[in-house]
Amino acid sequence: MRQTFFLWLVICFLFQLNEGLAATSQTQNFQSAGSGPLLAGNENITPPAAESPLVGTKWILVELRGSAVVKNAKSKEFPFLLLAKDFKASAYAGCNRLYAGYELFNGSRIRFKGFASTRMACADMKTEQILLEVLKMADTFSIKGKKMELSKGKATLLAKFVAE
Repeated sequence: MRQTFFLWLVICFLFQLNEGLAATSQTQNFQSAGSGPLLAGNENITPPAAESPLVGTKWILVELRGSAVVKNAKSKEFPFLLLAKDFKASAYAGCNRLYAGYELFNGSRIRFKGFASTRMACADMKTEQILLEVLKMADTFSIKGKKMELSKGKATLLAKFVAE
């Protein structure tokens, strides 16, 4: 009986010792990871980007109804959309400032309302006009990492943005 008890005691001790060594080895590997690549041997794997919040992020417009958007040569900033915590949105597409209210609904539903803008006349206002139409039509948003999309329903992609 004593031999069986002693044998069980030794086996339990060995299991505890093995788990302790494994934990120490993992800790050392984790600590040494700071000095080298975190995913050694898997250089093609990148960790997922943290998701940018819809509200409070300056979203740079990169695509509008399937066409790439570029900064106007005369403009000092890229076209953008910014949603504030007070449910007010502001946007810029190269000429005038656009303003609107917005509402968020369950899941990923959004509605822009009460539009206003400055009234400067510019040579090319096409992007601005399309952005205004898109904001009036959009009813769904999706965010994946640093990218945001506005859509009409689930099928019609209207605009793509990246977080600044």
